[in-house]
Amino acid sequence: PAAAAAAAQRPSKPFEKGEQVRYWSSGHHRWVKATVMSVHVNSGGVLLYNLDAKEKADAWRVAIRTTPGDAPPPPEAQLAPPVPQPSSVAIAAAAAAAASRVAGPLGAPSS
Repeated sequence: PAAAAAAAQRPSKPFEKGEQVRYWSSGHHRWVKATVMSVHVNSGGVLLYNLDAKEKADAWRVAIRTTPGDAPPPPEAQLAPPVPQPSSVAIAAAAAAAASRVAGPLGAPSS
């Protein structure tokens, strides 16, 4: 089952610099290949990895290299807030608003 597969993806000890891993990407909704560039423990004692694919990656998002790209997400991914994906309407509205602030009448800068 998925819970057993997720548990098998977890390392028995922290990954080391240079190690090949998989990173759970919320944006891509899949496990992506990555390399550990450095390992950090923040002031709260939380383990973080700097990966070539993502800086300050939470340890729960990092799995062993043999994890398939289409494996189920880690259980914590269901608890994490979704990554906002702007719609094309929101992007167009933001661009129009920015353009209206840049130039006033006859191209003079607005105040």
